Amino acid sequence: MDHAADLNIPPENVWAGKSRNDLVASLPTRSVYNPWSWGERPFGVDPTDSRFGGQQFGVQDGSKWPPFAAHSLYWDENSESLKNMALIVNGEYPMSGTEPQ
Repeated sequence: MDHAADLNIPPENVWAGKSRNDLVASLPTRSVYNPWSWGERPFGVDPTDSRFGGQQFGVQDGSKWPPFAAHSLYWDENSESLKNMALIVNGEYPMSGTEPQ
């Protein structure tokens, strides 16, 4: 999908978050916003990019070491991301991150 609206649900119901230290989240994405980008990249458009049109929820930074440790933290007990995902599932706003527009 290039935009949250392509999912056929209201963009205010599309949520994404990523850890600052998640190496997987740093892999190249395809940019529909930049015609001079490197073309088709394997992981599509970044859903946390504001131009995607969805909402963002807060996620803790996580550890840089060992490599990929931050990629596994989203579901950690009592983590910021898990709490925010629970609030989203319950129809509530996340505790931090970008509020719906």
